[in-house]
Amino acid sequence: MSMTFYSVQIKESIDVPDDQVEVVTMKNGKKAARATVDREGKTLKLFKFLPAGDTPKEATTDTPKAAAADTAGAGAKKTTKKTAGAGAKKA
Repeated sequence: MSMTFYSVQIKESIDVPDDQVEVVTMKNGKKAARATVDREGKTLKLFKFLPAGDTPKEATTDTPKAAAADTAGAGAKKTTKKTAGAGAKKA
């Protein structure tokens, strides 16, 4: 099985075998695939965003995720306090 990448440098699609594809997890938690191939005397670094659930099983080498940035929890709501601006009239 192979994965198809598009190279902007040489403007064509390239099929890369799954054993040369590295699947990484980005900071936002989404998956992406990257590969490095030699084509036409150039070393091409290829990158592709993956849709949810479309990761090759042979190439699931994940990088560590970023630390959780939100310490209040996912369900916490942020509230803002409304104040009178500079042009507001006092009663």
